Amino acid sequence: MEAFWYKKAELSDIPVLVEISMKELLEDFHCGIAMQKKFEEHYKEAIPRLMKEKTLISYIAYQNEIFVGMAKIYIWREDIAKGEATLSDVYILPEFRGNGIFKHLFGKVVEEARKRNCIVIKTYEKNNRERLHKLGFEDSYDYDEEGIYGLSDEMEKFLV
Repeated sequence: MEAFWYKKAELSDIPVLVEISMKELLEDFHCGIAMQKKFEEHYKEAIPRLMKEKTLISYIAYQNEIFVGMAKIYIWREDIAKGEATLSDVYILPEFRGNGIFKHLFGKVVEEARKRNCIVIKTYEKNNRERLHKLGFEDSYDYDEEGIYGLSDEMEKFLV
């Protein structure tokens, strides 16, 4: 098996990021054609805008020039959530899962978060909860008006 290689996404990678964002969306949610087109339009507008603003950072994994996975992290502006980042998407093509790509991509986006002085990374990646625990994420809890708490969809990894 050929080795995998990784690169930080550039504006020229937007078509690949949009395509893979759509694959991930359709794997997680079932929606009609009209809704798929709205999501695709949104991705085509939002991904380049956020990359130019330097709030969205993506890494892409390849094997033999073929895309096999990606990870996206949002670095929040200081006026919104200073020191916070959100792991948005980690997607590996099904036929390449189990090869350590997730862990490697995750390491790349954590490195970016540290460079930007983030102290916590949050995520809502429900499908990867067990894997995220292994990478140091902790469960987060919600409290209701009576002070009773339960497991939240959010997970956190502290970088300090």
